[in-house]
Amino acid sequence: MPGLVVFSSAHSVREQEMVNLINLRPSGVMLVCVARIQSRQNATTKRQLCDDSKREYESEVAKMKVVQEEHYKSAMPRIFQVS
Repeated sequence: MPGLVVFSSAHSVREQEMVNLINLRPSGVMLVCVARIQSRQNATTKRQLCDDSKREYESEVAKMKVVQEEHYKSAMPRIFQVS
């Protein structure tokens, strides 16, 4: 059957429904495929942004630990010195 779209395994019921719709209307194949690709690209971009944010946060926490450690080693002992 020309225009028939078959996936080796459907990932979800929704995807199988999309496949069934594509099989009924072959002209919609390209639109569904483009939407799917865009969806995956958006998910990848979102994941990359989240990973970047995590790394930036980890970096800031590490810097703050260094600053805090320096403060406790230098300033704090002077506070408790008996004059």
